[in-house]
This record gives sequence, C-alpha cells and structure tokens, in this order.
Amino acid sequence: MMADLDIGKTTLVCSWFFTVLATASIVIQALHIRHVRHSDLGDYLVLISFAIAVILVIQTTWAVLDKGQGVHESELVSSDFATVAKSVFANELLWGLVNTLVRVSALLLYRKLFGVHKTIRLLTIIVIFVSGAFGVVIILTSFLVCRPVSAAWDPSSSCNEIPSYVALEACGLVLDIIIVILPITPIQHLQIQTKHKWQISLALSAGGIVVIITALRLQALHLVSSTDLTHDKGYLSLLSNLGALLAITCCSAPAISAYFVRRQGGFIRRTAAQINSIYIEATSRLTFRSRVEEAPK
Repeated sequence: MMADLDIGKTTLVCSWFFTVLATASIVIQALHIRHVRHSDLGDYLVLISFAIAVILVIQTTWAVLDKGQGVHESELVSSDFATVAKSVFANELLWGLVNTLVRVSALLLYRKLFGVHKTIRLLTIIVIFVSGAFGVVIILTSFLVCRPVSAAWDPSSSCNEIPSYVALEACGLVLDIIIVILPITPIQHLQIQTKHKWQISLALSAGGIVVIITALRLQALHLVSSTDLTHDKGYLSLLSNLGALLAITCCSAPAISAYFVRRQGGFIRRTAAQINSIYIEATSRLTFRSRVEEAPK
C-alpha cells in the first residue's frame, strides 16, 4: 500500500537524498582520518550513528511503501495499524539513540579542539554526561510510558504518551542549543583575524540546522492527534530521518573543511584553512595541552 503522496513521497525523497549526502560526508571523513593517520572515539561514534541512521531510513522506507505509514488511520486495516505503530515506536528509539551518539561525538570534538581551555574542557565533560543520561531517559521513557509496552501499538488502548515526548523534545532542544553555542567563546580567543573567527564559528555552528529540526519535531508533537496517529506521526518520521542525517553531516564538517582546503579558493578556502589548522593540530600527537605544559615558564 502506498502512503499519502505528500508525506510518503517527501519522506522517501528527502530521506534518501540526505542519506547520500551523509554517506559522502562519512567517506570524506574516512579519507581525512586515513590522511592524518589518527582516529578517536568521536570518529567511531559518528560511524555508528551513521549505521543506525541508515537502518532508520530503511525501516521508514519499508513502513511507507509496504505498510502505509503516513496515511490516515481510518484507511488502515487493524494489522497494518499495529505494524505502522510499531514502526513509529522503533523510529523514536533510533532517533533518540542517533541523537545521543551525535551529541557526544560533537562534544568530544570540542574537547579535542579546545581542550586547552580548562573551562571548556569541564563544560564539555559535564554536557557529555548529561547527554548520555538524557539518552538513557529517552530509551526508558519509550518503554515505560505505555504499560504494557504493547499499548503503544494497540488501537484500542490510549496511554497518552505525547506529553512525555513533548517534554523530552523540549529538553533535547535546550541541550542542542547549548552544544551549538559552546564553541563560540573559545573561538573568539583564537589569535586570528576577527572575520576568520566568525567564519569558523559559522562552520562549527552548522549543528544549528539540527536545532531547527528538533524545534519542528516539538511543534509536530503538539499537532499529533490521538485519532490519527499513523498520519500525523508520518511527518515525525520524516523529521527524525532528516535530523539524524543532517546531524551526522554536521559532525563531519571539520573533516570536510580539511578536505576542501586543497581544492577550493576564496571564502571556502580561507575558512577551511583556519578550521583545518585547528583540526590537524588537535588530531596530531602533539596536542594543545602538551604544548602548553612544555612551554617555558
């Protein structure tokens, strides 16, 4: 059964387009890692996030094409409703898992780039633990908000889970905003021209796109109707896919900048060169921290 044209077709086209984009980002990051011969936990978390995001897209594609995710609940037979509801349940779990891994990966990158600043190092550690704990809360809420859990896909049951998801999404939005603005202060302390500082801030704040997606998900949750869950949550699945794939692409931004530093000119080359100088320095054996410690008193 083919889903509603607007939601179903948009979900498929956008999901697979951004899957290709995320794949290209991962390939470029892998090439950069091979070039510098150095990788860390953050790099592996991005790769794991990408694998989970691909599973998320495949699962959504199957639900849209075969089971009618995105159509109105009144148009589904009981068995299809249960399958679509299970698909949406899995979608929320995978979205929460990918988001958590990407957040931690971004914070590890900040710590690597700006770890010489004690305040930033402490803040990133705190936000890493908060992000991890929040990820656990998302998973637990998904399984505990409906008791038994099968009530989440039982059309005769109503566990009123939307308020819980709204609260979680609001907390996630705040967390994403903190992560986006965190590198702005240390960038302003770099000994480079002011315009280059703002260029780097703009590049590393690409995660602001994810903030927009999270805000849209929060708005969409407010619009979900308990009498037409399969249609309304089809839009949520689209946002989940876009958010996960764009977050992965944004996490690869420094590596992408380093890759293009030798291939582009003008604004892109200058911005990429500045990011590249910081990124290469941080990923080399001689870290910022060791340089400070070895400097003459």
